[in-house]
Amino acid sequence: MKSSYTQLGTIDAPTDYVQALAFSTNGRYLASATNDNTLRVYDVQRNFTTVWEEQSHHPFTALAWRDNSLFVGDMGGTVICCYPIKRKKWMFQQKSEVIYETDDAIHAIEFNQRGDYLLICTGADVFLFEKVSGRWTYRDYLPRPDPFGEANDGDEYPIIATGAHFLDDGDQCLIGYLYNGFW
Repeated sequence: MKSSYTQLGTIDAPTDYVQALAFSTNGRYLASATNDNTLRVYDVQRNFTTVWEEQSHHPFTALAWRDNSLFVGDMGGTVICCYPIKRKKWMFQQKSEVIYETDDAIHAIEFNQRGDYLLICTGADVFLFEKVSGRWTYRDYLPRPDPFGEANDGDEYPIIATGAHFLDDGDQCLIGYLYNGFW
């Protein structure tokens, strides 16, 4: 059977399974978060050569590009903004910055189309951030759904926000919850 897909290349670098992948806005770079606590950025046009690498104390779990910035969430509950593809001399290189910290793992990071709002899914919570004067500022907490069903042992299923997507107008969003469907 002939496939309509084309293999672009093979990436040999990961030493553990891949948690998340995200292409840059222009499609040239691919960010890869692996369970070995490593974040790598590959240049697609240069046969997937590694152009940037970052280690962490926790596995990375969520990735989202916005322009030349890469937003990364990890199992330890931290969201950082990195600048892996900005071409500056080392002494002027922009440093990564912490956007948000919590106690739960980060499951998803999503921007609206304009890039001025950011959703962060962590545990049962979904937080809305707005970019104001070049900085990301907490704006709102989205309400949780009611628990859905009961587990076999009588305990309720946990509410876990696993994904988010802004709808076309950017003022509404769709949130996916483990065991609770979409809201």
